[in-house]
Amino acid sequence: MILVIDDQDIIRKVLTMMLKRLGHEVIALESGEEGIAAYKQHAADVKLAIIDISMPDMDGHECLEHLVTINPNVKAAFSSGFSMGMKAYDTNPNVVGFLQKPFGLEEVSALISQVL
Repeated sequence: MILVIDDQDIIRKVLTMMLKRLGHEVIALESGEEGIAAYKQHAADVKLAIIDISMPDMDGHECLEHLVTINPNVKAAFSSGFSMGMKAYDTNPNVVGFLQKPFGLEEVSALISQVL
């Protein structure tokens, strides 16, 4: 199961469609708080959390901090429309990937293959 946390409706829908096409179950939510609540319920089943870095209620970094308190071994990938790249996050051992928006099925598939 993959947890998608992104405040943009279209991103959640497209990413969910892509992940399902790749054969994964998906929980897609629009806020960090919703994502944290869902992760508490499904932590044992979630193989990866894909988290938008820039969200209005809490940013991706803060959201990930909460997920780490639930499961110190959580695997996460950040997504962003800003061109910061993976290098900005490689110091956090829980961050195993980065999706640059806009992304396509090929990028999503490569991320999933790399992580899982």
